[in-house]
Amino acid sequence: MSSWYPSRIDPHVGNFVQRFAELLVNDYTVSVIHTVADKNCSTIEVSDQLIAGVRTVIIYFPEKKWKIGRWLQRRKALARGFRLIEDVDLVFGHVLLPQGLQFIGAKNYYNCPLVVLEHGSYFRKEKRKAFNRIQRTILKRTSQNIQQLLAVSAVLSEDMKAVFPTTNIAIVPNFIAPSLFVPKEQKTVSYNKFIHISTLDEQTKNPQLLFEGFLSAVKQNASLQLTVISDQSTAVWENWVATNGISAHVRFLGPCSWEEIAQEMQQHDALIATSNYESFGIVFAEAWAVGLPVLSTSVGIASSLPAYLGRNFPKNDAEALCQLIVSFAAEDMAFDQQEISLHATQYHAQTVLKQLQTIFDQQLLNHE
Repeated sequence: MSSWYPSRIDPHVGNFVQRFAELLVNDYTVSVIHTVADKNCSTIEVSDQLIAGVRTVIIYFPEKKWKIGRWLQRRKALARGFRLIEDVDLVFGHVLLPQGLQFIGAKNYYNCPLVVLEHGSYFRKEKRKAFNRIQRTILKRTSQNIQQLLAVSAVLSEDMKAVFPTTNIAIVPNFIAPSLFVPKEQKTVSYNKFIHISTLDEQTKNPQLLFEGFLSAVKQNASLQLTVISDQSTAVWENWVATNGISAHVRFLGPCSWEEIAQEMQQHDALIATSNYESFGIVFAEAWAVGLPVLSTSVGIASSLPAYLGRNFPKNDAEALCQLIVSFAAEDMAFDQQEISLHATQYHAQTVLKQLQTIFDQQLLNHE
């Protein structure tokens, strides 16, 4: 179960949660229950499909105007899902807000342990200060019902301690497919091809910093190239790039599959990230697996980067990013591709799967 999961409303949101379900399917019988409000629904609609070996039950319900109406419809939708799925031994929840109470409902309905893996970015100081009464209630009640709380990174775990001060929070990272993200076959020759992968959300990904920094760098080195991959609209930034006269230096792609992202990374020399915050940052792990160094703000698993993995630069400092790009292209920095890719083995799918198996086995044993 998850607060975010791909559906016909948004086929991309929560795709990392879908990957976790698919990771587990070879060792467990995995079912997904997810409820989604749909303004085009007049009655509850159920999609029950087998997707990549995962029984995926998505219940769409009418989007009511009033909160009580939405709550009742969502509750009916969830009850429908529970009746469709039987014999559940453990509930694995992802992303507590806003659906965390559904995880408790599933735990109680099936009388089984509840393990929750948190991915969300809403635990950072400026966000958690703005929690409303409902959000605080969800977090308080789930904290009382979770058998094991997990976070995808040490950065997120530290932020969560302000909300869960007495809860033991273990780290289980997001994972990569090592069969896809393999070290580059050809060693870097040009040092001028950069890649950025994000939603381009202005509040969290700070694309303004990306494009301003790259624009300044192009003025110093006309051979630079940037590929931007996003699963959201890029029209605003395509226009910005055109207006500033660097369309020949920037190409936009997306949405892209995992396979396509891996192929694109193979064709580039370094990853650039400009986020204001990341709870993890899967693109960092993917880039390292390929052997790419990372030029990033200090966020997620790219916080306080050791020099052999890349370089950090200050948030909102386009000139600092510009100088890193120019220095990298001039080969003023040295990186060992094998050393970088070796660091990424901790994020390999089978490594993460073994961590989850140990946690699940312990919770099932405790529940007996």
